[in-house]
Amino acid sequence: MAFPKIYSLTHKQRKFVDNYARGMNGTDAAMLAYDVKTRNTASVIASENLIKPKILNSISLIAPAGIIWEESVKAISRGLEATKGVNKLPDHRTQLKAADMGIKLLNSIHNNLG
Repeated sequence: MAFPKIYSLTHKQRKFVDNYARGMNGTDAAMLAYDVKTRNTASVIASENLIKPKILNSISLIAPAGIIWEESVKAISRGLEATKGVNKLPDHRTQLKAADMGIKLLNSIHNNLG
């Protein structure tokens, strides 16, 4: 897909945007674009990417409306439930990062609406 020149995305960000805009969820798009091994890591990367204005703007130019917020909420939700280890203990670092991303997303929505 063609990306607008006004948004300077890295190669990995462009791959993420392209995968995401084709309908892939954020975690899967991040796993492919960033070549990560775990879904938790990919989920965090997706959550981070989906609040960056230049990535959101690029996606909005090539993806159907509404997919950005829907997939962002899904990625943040998965992050809030993140566990680690065999015993599935809460992964507090990932959960806190997801909570932070959720707050930023809500602020972004609030600022765009108001």
